[in-house]
Amino acid sequence: LASGEVERALAEGSDTIALANVTSATQTMSQAGVDATMFRQAAGRLGQNTNGMAGPGKEQIYTVFSFTQLPNLQAIPEYNSAELRGDSENPYVKGVWMRGGGVLLSLSTAVAQDANGWHNPMFIRAALQIGWNTGRAEVEQQKFELQNKVIAFNNFGSGIIHQLRMIVMRTTASAL
Repeated sequence: LASGEVERALAEGSDTIALANVTSATQTMSQAGVDATMFRQAAGRLGQNTNGMAGPGKEQIYTVFSFTQLPNLQAIPEYNSAELRGDSENPYVKGVWMRGGGVLLSLSTAVAQDANGWHNPMFIRAALQIGWNTGRAEVEQQKFELQNKVIAFNNFGSGIIHQLRMIVMRTTASAL
């Protein structure tokens, strides 16, 4: 049980490291909160910047938003109308809220925040480089007499390698 919790903490630590790099992205949009127009413009920009590589039926588009934008995201029609999404699935179960647009949306508490707001990225895989020095996160448990030690190894690095393949939707106000 404890090792599972440690593994989850390491995974969140890795997300935090990767998402911290998003603040250095050069392709940004900014407003108080995400709305349908901003989201569609970001998807269009990403398609343009990738020469059409990102889009429906093409390479998967990923987005990571702070939970502070959840009410705003829920107001975008493509997310809440099965007819507009092009499916009959529950988006809150599957996590794919806009199948017609080819977008996989994730919510995270690890989205980078600074004085400029929350940095919510929309990207394709080719935008980020992620690497481990020692393989995946390893958790080792040692028992010495009555003491337990949990030793965690997670030598992890990340960086943006293709600036045009990531659009950051910077939001400055919480919708919560």
